[in-house]
Amino acid sequence: MKNKRDILIVVGVILFCFLVVGITYAYYKNVLFKDLSVGTITEGLDYYITYEKGNDLTSGTLDPGEEYTSGKSVSVEFWKKDDTYDHIYGQIYLEVTKIGSNLKNEKALKYKLVSDKDDEVIEGSLSDLTGDYEKGLLIGKNIDLNNTKTTYTIYIWLDDTMDINTDVSEEELDISVRCEATMVELQ
Repeated sequence: MKNKRDILIVVGVILFCFLVVGITYAYYKNVLFKDLSVGTITEGLDYYITYEKGNDLTSGTLDPGEEYTSGKSVSVEFWKKDDTYDHIYGQIYLEVTKIGSNLKNEKALKYKLVSDKDDEVIEGSLSDLTGDYEKGLLIGKNIDLNNTKTTYTIYIWLDDTMDINTDVSEEELDISVRCEATMVELQ
């Protein structure tokens, strides 16, 4: 009887160890390898990125305007949990899944990245961005995350202070936002 009881205790301890290891593995796999491209809330070991993927922007939804605020916008929040790591860097990409040839070369199709802290403003024309449209166009690079939440707003608009090619009104445009975080600066 004593032998049976000892075997049951050993088997119970082994099963308990497997359970603890399995739960720990599942937790860290979820935290470390969470899909960042889907949207809403992304958590790493020591950072948070909150953004709403929302609807893709299309050329039919962009009204020309003199100011970037006349365009469509998406907000992104970056912050880190604590100071375990000195630097965690956020990246903001525009994913262009469809763009007409005239829009692709249209200087008046602009983007602007504005911080709620007003310490960083990046503006440019989508036609000037280089990179692989399928992998995303990097518009916010190496944004140093702090312990306080910082909101960045991305605007896309047609700047009517410039000459706009009339052929762009019928062209397709689908853009969404993707965010990532890295422990090292991108080069």
